[in-house]
Amino acid sequence: MSRVLLVDDQPEALSALRAVLVGRGYTVATAADGAEAFERLQRTRVSAVVCDWRMPNMDGAELIESMQARSELASVPVILTSGSGEAPAFPVKGFLRKPFALDKLLSLLAECESDAAMPAVC
Repeated sequence: MSRVLLVDDQPEALSALRAVLVGRGYTVATAADGAEAFERLQRTRVSAVVCDWRMPNMDGAELIESMQARSELASVPVILTSGSGEAPAFPVKGFLRKPFALDKLLSLLAECESDAAMPAVC
């Protein structure tokens, strides 16, 4: 299974989602905001990032911009989540409005896994 980085400023949401993904066989790292996530991404390879859009310090949009600026991170797929707002105009693998169906998240993560096995970038 894949290694996923979960990023959310709500500890209870982070904990619940982590437990579900670990139970499904994923290796999961977590971060409380975009700045912490960006730091982790520079030290740890992941197959996907599941990130909340609105967070203090560095939000999801800023994290994606920072990832796009680094060649080694630009191809890491991001699934953005949000309790409000329209789908973003920046490059993401998927956008899930909270509360979202777990099946949809798992489907997007599976796409990232299968795409990573192919030469194309997820």
